[in-house]
Amino acid sequence: MNSKIIVSIFCFVTFVTNMYSQTATSINIQDTRSVNDLPNFIGFGMRADFKQIATIGVPGEGYYSTNITIAPWNTSESSGGKNHQMNFNAGGLFYRNAFPTDPQWGTWRQILMTSENGNVGIGTSVPTVKLDVNGDLKIPDTNAFYGSIFRNSDYSTMIFKSRAWQSVQGSNGKAYSFQTHNNSGGLDHEMMAIYYGETG
Repeated sequence: MNSKIIVSIFCFVTFVTNMYSQTATSINIQDTRSVNDLPNFIGFGMRADFKQIATIGVPGEGYYSTNITIAPWNTSESSGGKNHQMNFNAGGLFYRNAFPTDPQWGTWRQILMTSENGNVGIGTSVPTVKLDVNGDLKIPDTNAFYGSIFRNSDYSTMIFKSRAWQSVQGSNGKAYSFQTHNNSGGLDHEMMAIYYGETG
């Protein structure tokens, strides 16, 4: 009799365990499009939300987006580290974080990805070359290298500068011009000019 009771209890426990240990096949997305949640709106979990781009101030394109929030610790203190959000919209992927006790989320930052053609854009969502930068490009001053690149909007003049030399493309009818360049930013004199089909 006792053995039958033990077997019955074992079978019941096994059934209940299997029933509640099913692997989830999807995650529900909450429609909170008009709410800009605080960093501590959830704790000990992960959540997906449908959001208006303007409501949460995320860059990108389109009107709506999807937010994924990961909150590894509780909502009342920050010893467990920061909470994290990733936003998916038509303009790309964006990330921000904050401690649960912070009054607001940090600044959105874009995650760089290649385009369908394998190009990377900074400041543009439609890069046309392998690295397409819409804005200034600066190479810092180090012991190994120093330089900067400038161009007119119509590409009539393109300049590459370093501490040792400067090249000018397209100025004064020349294809390329190599000039000495001093540390104070001034030019000394032209060393070599390459014309269309000639050197001088």
